[in-house]
Amino acid sequence: MKKLWKKFDSISDQCYSGIVRGATRMNKWEDGFDKFLEIIEKGRSENPEFAKELNHIDADTDYAHDVYGWLMDYLDELLNHEMYEELEEVCRRILGLFVWEEEFPTEIFFHLFLALEGQGRHEEALEFCEEWQKKEERSPMADAALIHARIGVDDLDGAEEVMSRYISEEGEYILNSEAVYTAARRLYRENGDKKAARKVRKAWRGINNHYSNLF
Repeated sequence: MKKLWKKFDSISDQCYSGIVRGATRMNKWEDGFDKFLEIIEKGRSENPEFAKELNHIDADTDYAHDVYGWLMDYLDELLNHEMYEELEEVCRRILGLFVWEEEFPTEIFFHLFLALEGQGRHEEALEFCEEWQKKEERSPMADAALIHARIGVDDLDGAEEVMSRYISEEGEYILNSEAVYTAARRLYRENGDKKAARKVRKAWRGINNHYSNLF
């Protein structure tokens, strides 16, 4: 396993070096994912209980390799390069590897939604998001994805209904997630509600200013 981890770390370094140089090499990210899969396969051949949960990998290695962070960056790179089919495949592969009893795969679900939307599979994306929200209620990322998905099928009223959960009785926007803010901006751009768009921008600036003043 030490040799596999050493190889994974070497590939990971090459992945990030490429980003720093502005010359991303997707084949290196793909090699890293293959090495990750090899580590899982090897570990489970020796111990069937190895890495039943994704978070076990980093916890069991004292966070020496930042596997979770690397995987999320890989998903982002696939998204940035509009490699939607590959993104879907990788998301589904990761989801199938673990039991997901200790934590919910929120970020992976969000990337999977983006992969479906990027392929123009809007009805399927909507169905996926509706099922996701049933499993993870009160999740800003699930709500944001559902807003996008309903916009994707031209259900602006349905998207507005989800967005209404983030509006106080006084009519102020309660934005606790950049994902919700981005979804709101898209919604009000699509439906032409300039007043709501201004209020959303104001609310988001207020949050950013609040956190900036803390440091």
